[in-house]
Amino acid sequence: MDISKSPLKLGLIVDLGNYGRDPQGRGSYVQWFADDTSGEGPRMLHVYLIDRHLHSQLGVFTKDDVKRLEDELGSFSLFLDNFPQVELVSFQFPYNQLPPELQVVENMDVLYGSVRKNTQRIRLLEEGKVVNIEEAKEMVRSFLGIVSRTDFSSLKYNPVVLFHAGGILPDDLVVRSIEEERFMDLRRKLLKD
Repeated sequence: MDISKSPLKLGLIVDLGNYGRDPQGRGSYVQWFADDTSGEGPRMLHVYLIDRHLHSQLGVFTKDDVKRLEDELGSFSLFLDNFPQVELVSFQFPYNQLPPELQVVENMDVLYGSVRKNTQRIRLLEEGKVVNIEEAKEMVRSFLGIVSRTDFSSLKYNPVVLFHAGGILPDDLVVRSIEEERFMDLRRKLLKD
């Protein structure tokens, strides 16, 4: 596909497990995309992070995770040296792992009647999320620090970190018609934090 005369900047979404570090396989997506666009793309890479990229133990963030993340992003930055057409990289921090969201989970404990009855907290724990607010703060700080320290000098622009907030609401309680103002209050607290 020849896009050399197009104003479009093509991008590609990858994650830290499938961007193609191993030339022997694992789906070398970036290489394939570059070849298929005659070297024009991808100009941008959006790196989608999942929980296991940030913490190896379910619900826990440790110093070993920091070291592992440093190694992962270091390998990724070296990989980018092979693709001079890549100008910008964005990293999407995992959903439902932000401290303000977890504060909302704590506020929901009252709505549900107890910590044990909070179905949103239970769901997050079952998915292996870090639910401890202080650990979550440390995870965000560490991740931003690691991205900042990683050498992305091959890129035209500095990396971008994207956060998605607001994914946690007590949907099952809405069905039971609890006063809507209480849900709006949760949303206001999230926005404020």
